[in-house]
Amino acid sequence: MSTKVRFFQKPLTLIVSILYFSVFIFSTLAAESKSTFLSIIKDRFSKTPFVLTIGEQIMDFANIAAPLLLALAFASLFFLYKRLPLLSATVLLVAALGALCGITVFVCLNAYNIIETFNAHSNAVELASDNAGELSNLLLTLIPYHFLLIIYAGCLVNFSIGVKKLALNKTVKSGSALAFSAVNALLSIWHLLTLIFTPDVVSNYFYIHYIDKSEYIYSEISNILCFAVVSIFCFFFARSLKASKTDNA
Repeated sequence: MSTKVRFFQKPLTLIVSILYFSVFIFSTLAAESKSTFLSIIKDRFSKTPFVLTIGEQIMDFANIAAPLLLALAFASLFFLYKRLPLLSATVLLVAALGALCGITVFVCLNAYNIIETFNAHSNAVELASDNAGELSNLLLTLIPYHFLLIIYAGCLVNFSIGVKKLALNKTVKSGSALAFSAVNALLSIWHLLTLIFTPDVVSNYFYIHYIDKSEYIYSEISNILCFAVVSIFCFFFARSLKASKTDNA
């Protein structure tokens, strides 16, 4: 059995699948109570708070569907890669492309809404001074997050392409796995910091709307754990690729 097959047969692959499924479960529960970070962003920037736009509907769907697809993808790597490597690798690539579409809509729509909001506040001088603190806090919170999501989407697709190349017995460098490991670690840290040092926009949302914060906390904790374990998974996957090259040398 090759190094790559042995790696996907290890329990860590199944643990990643379970964690993605937990993200799906807690994201769904949090979405029902409108206590997700996505709900907070839409409430702050949406121009149609009572009617979802097509973009917002896509964001809602992707926020729930992406972790479920990734859970199925990693489960297929664990259970099917040995017998059907190309099929399981294709499932992972499809899940990655689905996540890419959702992240693209999220980043583009939010970038537009944020720019419009800041323009509106800059034109209203009397409002700008009162909201300067909150807007600065939003910038420090959202801009790094959006950049991380863009990098995450690209690294996820590259990682998935690398797995598919392995299924086709092509040579794959460890760089894509290491890059995906790094961005998952950064996202885990970002979610942890926002949970510990809660931004004003989050605190104000739960205070104004009298929404229970527990579902939000559970959802964030599941994200932190999932990103952290995926980072570890990809790091060891990169090491297995190097070990495979050494064995073949």
